Amino acid sequence: MARLLHRWCSSALSAFLVLGGTSAWAQAPSEKDALPEKQASPEKDAAADETPEAGKEESPSPDPAEEGGTTEGGDGEGAEGAEGDGGGVPANGVTDEDLDWDDDDDDDDGPPAEPPLTPEEERAQRRARSAQAALEASEPRPPLDELREPEPPPWEPRLEVGGAFAFVLRPFANAVAPDTGISYKPAPGWGVVLRWRIYDWIAIHPYFIDSHHRLDIPAGALATDASDSIAPDATIQTNSVTTFSFGAKLAPTWEIIPRLRVWAAVGIGWGRFEFPTMTLTEGDNSYVVEDREGVFVEFPMGLGISYDVIDRWLAVGYEATAAPITGQTGNAHESFQAVDADGNTRDVGPLGAIEASIVQTLSLTVIL
Repeated sequence: MARLLHRWCSSALSAFLVLGGTSAWAQAPSEKDALPEKQASPEKDAAADETPEAGKEESPSPDPAEEGGTTEGGDGEGAEGAEGDGGGVPANGVTDEDLDWDDDDDDDDGPPAEPPLTPEEERAQRRARSAQAALEASEPRPPLDELREPEPPPWEPRLEVGGAFAFVLRPFANAVAPDTGISYKPAPGWGVVLRWRIYDWIAIHPYFIDSHHRLDIPAGALATDASDSIAPDATIQTNSVTTFSFGAKLAPTWEIIPRLRVWAAVGIGWGRFEFPTMTLTEGDNSYVVEDREGVFVEFPMGLGISYDVIDRWLAVGYEATAAPITGQTGNAHESFQAVDADGNTRDVGPLGAIEASIVQTLSLTVIL
């Protein structure tokens, strides 16, 4: 519609200039020559045919008013421009291409924008997206090929350090003090555990065990054959005897699974008995027997198991050992002298020794 309106205005303007104002245009022939020659459309050719005088000016006339706005050489350059170029130039020098600038701008704007969605279309799109997401969530995803198990740390756990609850039994040696009836009662204790794995198949287990045993000494158990021996009915009042032992064991180890290990152990250790001050009673007389001590050597042998409750961090273990005892020495194993209330020296028999040491431990260790 804009193009038709431009063409109609151009034709009307050309007719007006030819009929009423050709003399004014004729006074400026140089402006016509300066305009470029452009191809006219068929409609402009038709308008030029109706007013042939408008396109036949060749050169300015000395008196253009007398010639009616045209020259005798009207069939010259103007006609050649109309015939040779396929169209003429309007008298005002303005073509459709110069006026139709807005059409070219419309062509450069690209495709028209899409109309906005209606509320029903937006809801339909949301329902479609929700259905697609639910479908993707219901389908199992294939495993990732590049997913790998985490690699273990570059270091290997070689050392375990921790504590243990112990149950200790130390049977009395009747061969050393026969028919005395003296005994050491079983007792709970505590210990320190250290396991050092030199290689995967063998380890060293240093240990320390502490326990306090109630001492049971019947009446007359410490009487001797000496003339100044205590009375056969003499009694000794005491609370307990303190014992401890420490040593090291060599333990061949079998790793059943990475977190479970079993071992057999054999080693050597050294221990000590400490008897506190005791009170001896003979009839109406009471007097003190000074503290005494004894030492021993043990050879523990046993089996154990350990499991990592937290991999490479925390382990629980159980071990049972039995140790023959030898090398028992000290004044606790010998007859000794005591002074009664009257200042007389009295002979007191030995407290005796133990035959073996049986220890069970439940340990909790940190893996380093």
